[in-house]
Amino acid sequence: EGWTMGPYIGVAQGTQSQLVNMPGIGAFNDVIRNAVKGDPDGNGTGFVNGSPITTLSSVKVGVIGNTPSTSVPVPWTTRDAGQSVNYVEAHDNKTLFDKLWSVNDAGSMLEVAAQSRQSAAIVMLAQGTPFIQAGQEFLRSKNGEHNSYNLSDSINSLKWGSRASEKATVDYYKGLIALRKAHKAFRMNTPASIKKNLKFLSAPNSILAYSINGSAAGDSWSSIVVISNPNATAGKVTLPATGTWIATVLGAKAGVKTLATYKGAKSVTVAPHSTVVLHK
Repeated sequence: EGWTMGPYIGVAQGTQSQLVNMPGIGAFNDVIRNAVKGDPDGNGTGFVNGSPITTLSSVKVGVIGNTPSTSVPVPWTTRDAGQSVNYVEAHDNKTLFDKLWSVNDAGSMLEVAAQSRQSAAIVMLAQGTPFIQAGQEFLRSKNGEHNSYNLSDSINSLKWGSRASEKATVDYYKGLIALRKAHKAFRMNTPASIKKNLKFLSAPNSILAYSINGSAAGDSWSSIVVISNPNATAGKVTLPATGTWIATVLGAKAGVKTLATYKGAKSVTVAPHSTVVLHK
């Protein structure tokens, strides 16, 4: 936990800014956390829940694992992406569900579930070390409590019945994990390889879009495109090359299996609050 705590003791503390001097040591990345969902306990919004314009740059910082960049301003840098522990939910602060639910004014379970899946896709496909809290995959709630270390099991326990009621989201998380494990392109490490092989694409309405040179990254997929649409309406994104593209993340499904094939495609339309992963 690379936060600045306690008084200055005369030597450099092990904070995020010191990661470049601490090989093999990682830290929680609150840059991507706050950018994706907004401030952990307040009413501020993030990329997936209402503020994509102001947060897109910080989301991009997390996507490259806080490695040095000339395309986005990086507040603190890593010497390798693995030092960036990318997350949107941990033991402290509101759970992701509770945060999204409060910002949505307890509006729609379907909308919050979609935003949770989108949040997970950003984190799981980013360069670095992904982290999730137990139960995040089935929309774990702690009744809005942000600091539950001294509270009862009724707040802290895992409600296992939610695995069945939220099966679509559980399966989506499983699919993202399988995708990441199967493809090296999502697990590049050195700043040089990330800078060379990952390129952000031009996209409308603050849609996150980037391509990865899979061949150069040693992946079985030659080219990969990831698109995350945070808007309430569908968005159209121009692809980096015309050709046949195969989708393995689409709508409420994710994994390594083909979900759709786009032949001779120059662009793709991405549904609201969803992520698409395409490959050639």
